[in-house]
Order: sequence, then structure tokens, then C-alpha cells
Amino acid sequence: MKCDVLVIGGGPSGSYAAKEIATLAKGYKILLIEDHKVIGKPVQCAGKISTRACRELNLPRKSILNTVKGSYFYSPSGHLILAKKRIPQAYIVDRGAFDKELCQEAQDKGVEVLLKTKGLKPLRKNGKICGIVARQNSSHIKIHAGVIIDAEGVRSLIAKECGFPIKRNFVSSFQMEISPVLYEDIESVEVYFSSKYSPGFFAWIIPVNEHLARVGIGVKGTLKQASQNLLYFIKKHPAASKKFGKNWEIKNKLAGLIPMGGPVPITVKDSVMLVGDTAGHLKSTTGGGLYFGMSCGKIAAKVAVDALNNETPLQVRNYESLWRKRFGSELKKSANMRKFVNRLHDSTLDSLFNIVSEYNLEPLLERFGDIDYQSSFIRPFASKLSFLPFKNPKLTFELLKAIVLANA
Repeated sequence: MKCDVLVIGGGPSGSYAAKEIATLAKGYKILLIEDHKVIGKPVQCAGKISTRACRELNLPRKSILNTVKGSYFYSPSGHLILAKKRIPQAYIVDRGAFDKELCQEAQDKGVEVLLKTKGLKPLRKNGKICGIVARQNSSHIKIHAGVIIDAEGVRSLIAKECGFPIKRNFVSSFQMEISPVLYEDIESVEVYFSSKYSPGFFAWIIPVNEHLARVGIGVKGTLKQASQNLLYFIKKHPAASKKFGKNWEIKNKLAGLIPMGGPVPITVKDSVMLVGDTAGHLKSTTGGGLYFGMSCGKIAAKVAVDALNNETPLQVRNYESLWRKRFGSELKKSANMRKFVNRLHDSTLDSLFNIVSEYNLEPLLERFGDIDYQSSFIRPFASKLSFLPFKNPKLTFELLKAIVLANA
């Protein structure tokens, strides 16, 4: 089997890249393969996507279930901070339906989709990668391609077999859709910090409608530990446990791994480009990757078309510098922010929450907070805390130590 462009993975990053290639160029054969038998299942994400992503990438809107304007943040001891803007910041979507819509848009542009097809290892010619061996149902097939975009995710065999330095640093996440849930505000998500319940990450409650919410947790541990910690959080957390009645029911479950630590060092090899979670194109702070994954998919699509038009497949090496120029700094800052927060003791986090409230810094979060570019509030927030060395030397020392270790 031959194609001009092979896209591995039918999630948002892969489908969007395939659709963009088909939009930019006519006459090329674009093949998208997906391991599962249905696009959009199993669901791999909490389903929160920024309004910026929908606007910049012209994404389908039929799958939107709720609109979010802010967040309620709970410190380990239960101290509450609210940051909410006047206009919508994100949408909560039906991820299964969203993935199907994106893939259907790609197919409508002429992209061929093969389901139940798993990439196993690369094919090489004269030492260069020229395609893959894949398992389709119970048979093995060879797919020769001029350009390959790997958007399969953290479990990509092709990326591993091609020799890419794939991430080994993960957070295990587990989420359930639960009803009924009494949350604070249907237009705000809830975020809970505590090493007791979610070591290495946080827990969340995301309103879907008046009664249904997505309740999840991330932990530095196994998926089994994540599921156990989530039930412990629901039953025992002093604030969250009060929001679940005695007869709450589980509607859906999902589990997955979130790669931490920023992008992988190399995302191009021969004619292969890594996109999305495979490349580490996500915020280490929250695990959200839809905006960055699809945006990098758009860059990969343009590079792929240019390479094919010029009949120089190795021209895809330009992809590395293009996506890093646009997003590399933010993704690196996000990774350092995650390491910084993980270095803080619960007592230090509590002290920070108290200072934000005591000195009325919530408006700063509302003004400068950005769901995608989360580092944007660091400088204005730090400048407002210039009094801290004199007010609280011990806390200042803990923060400086965490900053140094995060950037080591």
C-alpha cells in the first residue's frame, strides 16, 4: 500500500493534521490509521478546550456541552480562591463526538481512514524511514509513505521503534462522570490541591450540565492508584465529599497517562514528524493538550505539503524549528511550573493561598490568567509579591528553593 502522507492516530491532533493537508493540497493520497475500531473511543481526555483553540483553528462546535468562565481553587487545607472572567474561556465538549466530527471533516476532504490498524515498526530504504509495518485486524500490511505524521499518543510503537526519545515521566489519571453533583458554579471548574489525595498533580470537578460532572484525579503512581485515590477523594475530602449525595451514580469512566516534563528533545527524524502527546505538546501544569496538539498538527501539515510539492521529503526537518519558535518557550515554562508546584509542601501552598486572599491578588489571576499561555501571570504575580522576603522570609526561602530545583 502506498500513500503520500501517512497520519498515525485518529485523535484531534492526527485528524486535524490530515484535514489541513487535504485542504492545502489536492491530488495527494492521505491515509489516516487508527488502532481502535471506532473514532473517539475510548475517550482519553477531560474534554476541556479553550475558546482560543476553537476560534483560531475553526473547530466544530456541535459537541459543546457547557461553557466555562473561571475556576475555584482549593488549597490542601481547604482555602478557596475564585478566578473568573466576564467572557467564556473554555468549552466542555463531548470528546467522543468531537473526535468523530474532526475525523469526518478530514474524510470529507478526501482523507482515507483505516480503523483497527496499528503501526508496529518503521520500514527503511537506504537507511531512511520510508513507511511502516502495521497490523490490520489479524494481518500485517506494509504502508509506504512520503511523509509520516505520528499523532498516536504516549503509547506510540512507531515513535519508539524509530528511535525517538519518548517521555518516561507520566502522571496517571482517572476520571468518572458522576450524577448528581452539587458543584459551586456551572460556569467554573473546581481544582483541588493536596498531596494526600493527588500527589504530583491535582483533582478536579468539571460541570457538564445541571447535575452531571466529570470528577477526576491525577497522581504520580499507577492507574490503579489513581482510581483508588479518586474514590478516596470523593468519599473523604472535607469539601468535595459534601457535593456527592448518598445515591450518586457513575455514568462513564476513563483512564490514561499524561506525559510530564515538556516536549521530547527531538520531534523529526527522516520524513517522520511527531505531533500531540507523542511529542509532549501539552501543558504540564494541567495535562491539557488540545490547543497545542492541533496547532502543531497544523504546522506539520503545512511542512508536509511544502515537502511534497518540492519533492524533498527530508524538508520536514523545518517542522522542528517552526513549532518550537511558536510554542517551545511556553511548553518549557509550563513544565518548569509543574516541577515548581510539585516541589512545594502542602503547608507552603496553603501559605500562598492565604497571601493571595490577604493581599487581594485574585483580580491579578483574573486579568493575566490564560488557559493556554499559563505562564503569562508569573511576572505580574511575582512583582506583586516583592514584599514577601520582608513579610515572610521562611516562605520566600521555600519558594526560591522550589524555583531553583524546578529549573535544574
